[in-house]
Amino acid sequence: MQQFPVVCGIYAIAVSGKPVVYIGQAVNIKDRMRHHYNDLKRSKHKNPALLASWCKYGDSRHEVAILEILQQTDKDTLTNCEQKWMDDFRSSGWKILNAAPVAGSQLGFRHSESTRLKISQIQIGKKISEATRRKMSIARMGNKNSLGYKHTEETLAKRKAVRTGMHYSPEAHARYVSRRRARMKTYLVISPDGKEQPIVGLKAFCKEHGLSLEYFGQILRGKGKQQKGGWTIKPWNPE
Repeated sequence: MQQFPVVCGIYAIAVSGKPVVYIGQAVNIKDRMRHHYNDLKRSKHKNPALLASWCKYGDSRHEVAILEILQQTDKDTLTNCEQKWMDDFRSSGWKILNAAPVAGSQLGFRHSESTRLKISQIQIGKKISEATRRKMSIARMGNKNSLGYKHTEETLAKRKAVRTGMHYSPEAHARYVSRRRARMKTYLVISPDGKEQPIVGLKAFCKEHGLSLEYFGQILRGKGKQQKGGWTIKPWNPE
């Protein structure tokens, strides 16, 4: 790859003679290209599409160009400019090698099945120690990163467009419901006539019968005996 000056802006890595391009942003394009080149040579690049293109066509078929030099180095400016170039190339029929369709976001990106399996296997049996949990909790205290930050209307519209039409498969929805039910506590609700009924999903039960979820909580904490009409509740201890 050719040498580049130390500039901030948007760059492109394209395959010579083919409408295939990777578009990126960097505060220091020279340094970013050095990382790209080293990762590609070692076949360790994080973008599988760009790596596959590099392996197929080789170094000599890939050309790098600076699309736009920017004076502002803030993330929003870089991301908006990168998105503009991605949209321009895409509308011209070019294949974009970027992992995600929206600049600066992972919306629309999906790991391969093999990668998902590897991630799953790594997490199996993995436990976080209490000491580590405390450190993580302390580190998050007072964290105000992005507090008050607002995306531009243009960025919000693009993210919404990416999510439009996305639906969970029936299998994924069933897994979600199953995990949620497993986390729900079971309580024994006693009606005014003394009938005991084990309940999973207390919030929905209260809504259905016009009862106060907050007051049931007070009863469970020992701060009340029963609510209107004689309803009461206690922890469910199956024998």
